[in-house]
Amino acid sequence: SGQAVSNVFDNTLTVSGALTCRGIQSRPAIGYLSQLEAFRYCEVGGFYKSPKFPIWVVGSTSHFTVMFGDASCLKESKSDELLERCKRAFKEVDGDENGFISRIHLARVFDLLGLDVGSEHAIQTLAAYLEVNGADIILWDDFWKATSRLLMGATLDSILQGEADEPPELLTQLGEPAQASTGPISDEEYAKRLAAQEWEDYQKDNGKENDVQGAAASAPGDDPALSSLTDEEYARKLQAKWDAEDTASNAAEVGSHTEMDDDTTTQALADDVTAATIEDEKMSSSPEDKPDFEKFGDTLQLYHYNGMRGGTLTPFRVTRLSAEEAVGASIALGANGGGSGQSGSGGDLEDVVRTKWPSSMVNWLGRSPPYID
Repeated sequence: SGQAVSNVFDNTLTVSGALTCRGIQSRPAIGYLSQLEAFRYCEVGGFYKSPKFPIWVVGSTSHFTVMFGDASCLKESKSDELLERCKRAFKEVDGDENGFISRIHLARVFDLLGLDVGSEHAIQTLAAYLEVNGADIILWDDFWKATSRLLMGATLDSILQGEADEPPELLTQLGEPAQASTGPISDEEYAKRLAAQEWEDYQKDNGKENDVQGAAASAPGDDPALSSLTDEEYARKLQAKWDAEDTASNAAEVGSHTEMDDDTTTQALADDVTAATIEDEKMSSSPEDKPDFEKFGDTLQLYHYNGMRGGTLTPFRVTRLSAEEAVGASIALGANGGGSGQSGSGGDLEDVVRTKWPSSMVNWLGRSPPYID
């Protein structure tokens, strides 16, 4: 960004009278997305998410990778513009980013939005309708549901009367099977899921992806010798195995890469992009081959490159929610805000992508989601 600041949010945040935190002050040339935001440890601002060029550095907990696309990735949809506009106005008043404002400040937020709902009495009536019972505050989620409809032409009376109170189905619900609750899971359950995923990847790497019965019969959870171990003992055994595999893999990669100069590496990456583009065009040539969710909203073509593991380029498509879906639906204010953020089964990169395009769906084109570590 060309700016020496210690934070990745937009503009400047005054925490107290003596403490000011500076963030990004303008759109940088290259963007940045972070896995830490998906974990709700920080918030990346809109400037980094909408850079001048469609290139994003993706930060994980231990590594940096690259995601890029064409100019259409930077084109803001009506829902994007509407959401960003409301977020900026709300955060202007909610300086501490608590996710709520005092009901007496609703008029000021409307002024920042240029939204005219009539008289002062009308604003106070709406504030009373949106107020959390007895708390004298208005939550972001309630504010967004009402304000987005007002900005799209709904009348104040229709909101106060509760008309169309049920939001439309989000993109993640269109043509997709119902998913289990996306609430927090226990460490034990997360470890089991991670072990199952790693075992599946191990089977594929060893050419056993078609041996379903053999994989099921030899799965870690069914091994009597392993099932008697405690979770801690099993985790240590599994980690030792992964460390040994990574050591052997890294040694092989170092040996192979010493024979490649920069020109060869650049040409190999260019060949990968060309091959991936041709393969993607073949897979998307027929409308019937597209999943149901790509028939709704805008679909973007993106690529992810990880220089580890010998260099892996993965093409994929992201379908964003449409303006009609965004209006009146629950969308998080930020990394720590409430809403209907959904965690899919596409791995860490999919969660990171959704920090840029909330409620989007990702099509991995029949491939496994790439690693960002």
